[in-house]
Formats: sequence, structure tokens, C-alpha cells
Amino acid sequence: MQRRRAVLRLITWAVLLIAVAAHAAFEDLWGGARLLGMGGVGVAIAGDADGLWTNPAALTRPSASDQALIEKRHLLTMSYAALYPGLSDGSQLGQFVAGYLLGLGEPQSAGVGWKRTFAAGLYREDVLTLGLSRRIPTGEKDQIGRLSLGLLLRLLQWDLAPIVAPSGDVLEDLTGPVRLDLSLGLAYLLGISEEGQVPVAVAIHHLTTPNVAASADYQELLPVRVVIGIGSERTRTRWGLDVGLSQQTVDVRLGIEQAVVPDRFYARAGFRLEGLALGSNLTLGFGIALSPETRLDYAFWFPIGTVQETWGSHRFGVVYRF
Repeated sequence: MQRRRAVLRLITWAVLLIAVAAHAAFEDLWGGARLLGMGGVGVAIAGDADGLWTNPAALTRPSASDQALIEKRHLLTMSYAALYPGLSDGSQLGQFVAGYLLGLGEPQSAGVGWKRTFAAGLYREDVLTLGLSRRIPTGEKDQIGRLSLGLLLRLLQWDLAPIVAPSGDVLEDLTGPVRLDLSLGLAYLLGISEEGQVPVAVAIHHLTTPNVAASADYQELLPVRVVIGIGSERTRTRWGLDVGLSQQTVDVRLGIEQAVVPDRFYARAGFRLEGLALGSNLTLGFGIALSPETRLDYAFWFPIGTVQETWGSHRFGVVYRF
């Protein structure tokens, strides 16, 4: 009976993971609470350390609203997400993200990040990320470097809780291998003015198509994923649109952020269409700047046509620059 219950819970987790990531394990490209409140958009407009998950080229690309903090070279960010609380089977799903960025706003920067997604007592997956980015001038008149290139190196591993018989014997204990993953990113500023800037970007993920199956005898390859984005960043308003392509699936994400109280309070909203057939998500969020260096973020997203019997998901985050 215990084994059957464990298998049923594993199936439940698998279904939820598909709903959350729209594909399979390690397909989650979410960043912090700021972008998630904007529908998860962020390939072109990622700020803070979100480039560690969305587009490494964004690590050297401060937004128009960040110009006042361009002298801050270090950034720390952490966020926690409670995924789909209220499920009838009592599953506790969550995600923790932490990142550090050195060289924010400089011609070159580097960052490290760690992300853990888990179903308490059943499953977890870990991603350790190293990101490098450099801004490149495109001509004699390009003093700031309109073009940015970036590279992400990731180590991936998952672990499944052992299935234990009533006698106490371990029936099965699976741990996934450590795999190396690679992503490349590019960002370019189409227009720059005193009012803001218009970035366009492309990121290519899972270039190594790592096999995340428990055994080399089986194949569970992460498909190459290409995400194209465009946005607009002004002092008080930021919006973005991302289109993700992977095998035969297409994802669309649209989001906006408005500084309701300049440099103090930010309101966010977004829409996510996952796989064109897997349902959609509505997102809302806000940010509160406790000081010029510290900001608290919150994001809420509610699934439409996917996970049922849930109160939606919540992500809380904090960003500190120094």
C-alpha cells in the first residue's frame, strides 16, 4: 500500500511539474519575483540577477530605472515560491532561488546562482549556475556598448525519495546523474534616449541537450529552447514580450511594470500562454523599495485550465545592492 501511495504521489508530482514548467524537469526558466509578477517575461528586460535564469546577456544590461544605482557593483537576491498550495493530496511544492552578481552595470560581469525545486518528502532538483556577460561597442559612436553577449554554465541534478516497504526495506532509490548544461544569450539596444531604451534579445538554452534520465540506458534529453524577446524600459514603465520555441511547442509571455510611486512602489501584471495547448496563467505582483539599495518583491500567479483545486502560487523575493 505504501508503495502504491508513493507511486501515486510521484505521478501527481510529474503532472504538476508539467503544468509548472510546460515541459519536463529542468525546463523551468523562472527568475525572481519581479519578473514572475510580469508573467515570467525577461529575456530582453531581465534585471537584478534574473539573467542567471533567463538570458546571461542581461547581466551587464542595467535597465533605465536602474541608472541611479549603476555605481553599485554587487547584488544579492533571494526568493521563495510556494507552488499551488491547497492541493487536495496535501502536496507541498516549492522553489528556492539565490543569486549573486558582481559587476552590475559594468562592461563585464559575472554571477552565480542556485535554484532548488522540490516536492517535500518526494522529489527535488538542483541547478547550480555560473553566468558571464560582456558588453561590446558596435562602433566609434557607441560609447556604452549596445550589444551584450552572455554565457551560462549549469550543473543539473535531481533526487527521488526512496520507496520503502512496510518492512523497512528500500524498494527503489533513484538519484539522477550530475549533468552539464549550456546556454548562450544576446541582447541589443535598438534605441536609447533620455526617456528610456528599447532592448531586443535572444537566448538559447540546453545547447548540450543533457540526458537527465536516471540511467544511461534511457534517454530523457532536455530539448534546445530558443526564446526571443523585445521590451521597452523607461524611468517609470517597463514592458516585455517573450516567445519561446522548443520542439513543437510555443510559449508566449507578456508583462508590464509601472512605478506607481517613483523609486518606492511598483505594480506589475502579466499573462503566460504555456505551450499554446497546456493552458495559461495570469500573474500579478508588486515591489516595495525600502531604500535605494533594498527592494522587496511579491508575485502571484493563477493557472487557467491546468492545475485544479489550488489557491494559486506565490513568490516572495528580496534584492540588495551594495
